[in-house]
Amino acid sequence: MNENQPRTAPFSHNEAVVTRLRALLERLRASFSEYLLLLEHEEAAIVNGDIDKLEQHIGIEQRIVAEILALRRVIAPLEAMYTESTDLDVPDIPALRESLDRMHERVRERTARNRALLRDRMTATRLELSELRVPAGRWLSDAADDPSLFDVTG
Repeated sequence: MNENQPRTAPFSHNEAVVTRLRALLERLRASFSEYLLLLEHEEAAIVNGDIDKLEQHIGIEQRIVAEILALRRVIAPLEAMYTESTDLDVPDIPALRESLDRMHERVRERTARNRALLRDRMTATRLELSELRVPAGRWLSDAADDPSLFDVTG
């Protein structure tokens, strides 16, 4: 059949699998890109100590991670059907898969870096809080040193 002629027969099952798999892999790549961008913003919020932004980013992060997991559950059986089909040789599917693997690794690295930054930030905040605390009994000893604070003579 000539490539320029419109297809009269419906897609074969294998072609449908490839088309659906490609679409889902591209959607997964878009989700990973969105997640990487979010992790960059999250890092800035951690560094700047912007708790409200960080809380907002965590909510968005949970949504993106849930979407990525859902896509992976759908992609897994399609990939199995794709690899079982011996008559399919679509070069962009392995390239998409490799791209996703690289993006996944970048997400893992970025997440680990943000986790370390957040841990350092929490440690610094705890230290600041411990320095602000007044030692136990300090208030009572200050009051006892200055009798004018409590004039009970009436």
